[in-house]
Amino acid sequence: MAPQKDMSIAEAQQWIRNALLRVAVVLPQSTDDLDQDFFDETRPVDFKETKKSSTSSDASDRSEERYDPERCDARASKKKQGVRFEFQCSSKKRDGKCLCKNHLNKFQSDKGLELGLITEERPTHWPGSSNDEGKVISWHDADPGLLATLKKTAKKTPKNVKKVSGGATCLKTKHLKGTMNINSNKNMIQGSNSADANKGNDKRINSCKQVGGKHKKEGHKKEETFNAKYNPECKSLTMKAESDCEISEEHPILDKLMEKGIIKCKKEKNTSNKSGGSIQLTLGNIPELSGEENLEWIENNDNLKILLEKYMKKNGSNRPADLLVYDNGESRLFFGMDDIIKYMVENCKFRKTPRETCCIKGDFIDESSKTGKRALFTYEYRKTHKSHFLGFSGGQGKTFIELLNTKIKYYEDPY
Repeated sequence: MAPQKDMSIAEAQQWIRNALLRVAVVLPQSTDDLDQDFFDETRPVDFKETKKSSTSSDASDRSEERYDPERCDARASKKKQGVRFEFQCSSKKRDGKCLCKNHLNKFQSDKGLELGLITEERPTHWPGSSNDEGKVISWHDADPGLLATLKKTAKKTPKNVKKVSGGATCLKTKHLKGTMNINSNKNMIQGSNSADANKGNDKRINSCKQVGGKHKKEGHKKEETFNAKYNPECKSLTMKAESDCEISEEHPILDKLMEKGIIKCKKEKNTSNKSGGSIQLTLGNIPELSGEENLEWIENNDNLKILLEKYMKKNGSNRPADLLVYDNGESRLFFGMDDIIKYMVENCKFRKTPRETCCIKGDFIDESSKTGKRALFTYEYRKTHKSHFLGFSGGQGKTFIELLNTKIKYYEDPY
């Protein structure tokens, strides 16, 4: 049999399978028995490749999938029966990035990521880069009353009207009478004159330069203002699992931190920047904390130290964090990362919650509390993110910082 000019990988693989099955039934005495007749007989006939989908095509099924740390962190969505389902992008991350090639390009463009990251809070309204700017997103699990209202108020676009950039509408050309110059009729576009339209477009572009939802944008903005003060030469933000910012060795803040004993030398200049009520260390399943003996594991001080150094200090990266910097809106508080980890290892007492075997709470002694302790640290599964959370949730991050103010060294630098 004359070989075909082209053969797919899948067909070649099937040929090998057929040959192995034949050999398993009748074992040849030597390789000389594997003649042309053998290969002709085992070659696939009328082969048709079956394409398999890497993920479920059903939007409702995909929305129930758990977070996969190997896949792109971008939030994707699909509309089904009038409501929208969210799910994680199915593509693999690029090396050292949290996004795939496609979403990384979108993130770096003016449009940005409309729905942000699956690891961040889900947006409730469409951003400025969308044609539905400002409209409520009809998530499938939203309040039933809200969904009912959205369905009632939804209006179909007339056939003689088309969408244009920014979500505005204009009449299609074929419905315009006479020899009207389309470019001269800018008042057909909602928003009246071109100056207003340009102003709105600039606003949309600026609003979408940062990835994700409100909290992610605010975090990136704070990192930019931090760099502007402490390292003006740094003009970019990192997307890697490493420290967020780096203080210039020429900045006098390092001298003050050395005087306070927070750092030993100016090489300890990398920062993990936090703000707001909650402090997230990582999202995703942690194998050591998923088994039945997770409480015993984390109660071991050596294990806890390793865990905190990995997810809080980013010790496995090329740029571990030497400092934790908390922005309270009026000033920045500088803590030594090793001091925080040491305090947590020595003072955090863990327990399991009755409702979930994998949920672990960490209590700290706090004289200001009525019970004398506070449950601040947590490892739990969050249904809203479809992923495990490690850190200080529900506003407890701010409470933890306030506790640190009374327990370890820190330096406050006003705005």
